[in-house]
Amino acid sequence: MEKTRKSGFFGVRDLLCPEVYNHLELQCPYSPEAASSFDSFIDNLLVPAPTRSLRVNRINCTDSSVALAEAEQCIGMKGHVHPQFPDILIFPPKQAPEVPPKRCSFLNLEFPDTQELAAEDEVGGNPKKVTEDMGAPCRQNNSIMVVVGPQCGQAVLRGAHVYAPGVLAAEPGSRLGSVVSVWAIPRPSKNTPGCAATCMRSLAFLRGAYLDGERRNEVEKWGVFCGRGTLAQSLKDVFLHSKGLAIRMQSACDLSSLPASVVAQQLPSCVAGFVLSPLPGELVLDMCAAPGHKTSHLASLMKNKGVVVAVERSKKRMEEMKAHLASLGASAVECIHGDSAKNKWQCSLGGPTQLKDRFDKVLADVPCTGLGLRPRIVYDDVDMHSVREAARYQREFLAAGCALLKPGGVLVYSTCSISWAENEENVLWALENLPLTVEPPEPYFPGAQPPQNKVPVQRFCPSGQTIGFFIAKFRKQKEAT
Repeated sequence: MEKTRKSGFFGVRDLLCPEVYNHLELQCPYSPEAASSFDSFIDNLLVPAPTRSLRVNRINCTDSSVALAEAEQCIGMKGHVHPQFPDILIFPPKQAPEVPPKRCSFLNLEFPDTQELAAEDEVGGNPKKVTEDMGAPCRQNNSIMVVVGPQCGQAVLRGAHVYAPGVLAAEPGSRLGSVVSVWAIPRPSKNTPGCAATCMRSLAFLRGAYLDGERRNEVEKWGVFCGRGTLAQSLKDVFLHSKGLAIRMQSACDLSSLPASVVAQQLPSCVAGFVLSPLPGELVLDMCAAPGHKTSHLASLMKNKGVVVAVERSKKRMEEMKAHLASLGASAVECIHGDSAKNKWQCSLGGPTQLKDRFDKVLADVPCTGLGLRPRIVYDDVDMHSVREAARYQREFLAAGCALLKPGGVLVYSTCSISWAENEENVLWALENLPLTVEPPEPYFPGAQPPQNKVPVQRFCPSGQTIGFFIAKFRKQKEAT
């Protein structure tokens, strides 16, 4: 029997295809202490995590307090060093000075002080239930509405400005310098039934269209408020030329000019590096390396001594990663264009054939469905077929990485998905089909969910302070003597 929803309210269930929703509901473990229901648990995917993390780049800076001071000066807000992980700096999200509507945006949430969040982490406390009591939106003091595409809106919710190609429609009456409210229409799966999904699909805009009162009301009912911003160019120029910065968002956090002492990196991704724990002088493989944040972390943990072979399938992303790593001083990394899942790559030490059983450590942070990323309002690219295909592809990385790992070496497997098929199911597959044993993925993040069975893994739930994430640690069995 279909569950009922308040009028004008929607959740992730209204965006996901039913098969994926059922898969997550049946097999995605969550703590009743963290959320009152599965819907309130998964609806956290609609809003950003209540903190933002940076990692200290110890290649360039050995003092976390110095890195924190430089980051605070660059970002313009106060943060703190994580109490358990001194390499991680925690910052609150930048908030707009005005109160927005009650909708799926972090701008309407009251976040605790970052030190309070640290105390929660220390005791393993429950995070603020950010999606409780999100009712219908209120009108924004008659401010001019601008509608952006769903991918653009998702980027804005993650801290970006609005650029001209993302603008779809707007109310008339704006001019250069006008303060506008930015909205996006979520993109549900094509297989999702129900009123909410149907109404969202019907809200299609021809680029350059003007909104009337009726359309504005529909957007306020079925859209997501992304924040306020100031027009950086007239809407006429936005639609005519379709290039450049269109709206300078009050909530944006520009991390493009961070000092070399810090790197923008999600906290669970940092924990994956700590779990792998590469040592100076080791030979390490990063199977899916771009954009290079995890790769630079591995080089930092190795004190830039040894070799990190960083393989990336996209040549463009590999070149960008190479420049990024050079700016961070990660000289221990060799960037390679190739396909690590298919064993099609070559580095200065040789290829997969020559390097079989040679790597001390392997990081397989694999491509996935991204079902743990937050905020996320685009779900038309996820169905059970794509989940199963992602899991199958991920097994190719596990098999290829295992073959390159030396006996007794460590492989860390991670995804930014919360689906069982891409996580625990693949761990069980690896244990049955590869010469691997599983070990506790220490260190554990205090807010991570305890394992639900005898297989020790580390799950980061979207109801916590982070994105949804998964980490498993394997060790290759030594050959029998």
